[in-house]
Amino acid sequence: MEFLGKYRGAALFKDIKYLETSDKHMPQKKVISEGVHPEINNLKVELSSFGDSWQEAEKNVAQQIDQYLDMHNIEEFNFDELDLNE
Repeated sequence: MEFLGKYRGAALFKDIKYLETSDKHMPQKKVISEGVHPEINNLKVELSSFGDSWQEAEKNVAQQIDQYLDMHNIEEFNFDELDLNE
């Protein structure tokens, strides 16, 4: 996976493995986000989304992050608790 940056405390990655194994007739891009819940120890939240471009997939996963955080009344994930070397 290739690190894209962070959004509201979640790390965003391009899912390169998905590209290598996806159906060639539907070349959609996939972005994965990983975040650590700030109030529950060791709870890792993973979300993913697809798009026709990397920007669209990133926008779609950002919307999922917003929905999750808003639903749980959380401002952002705890980025400092993520191990980006995994």
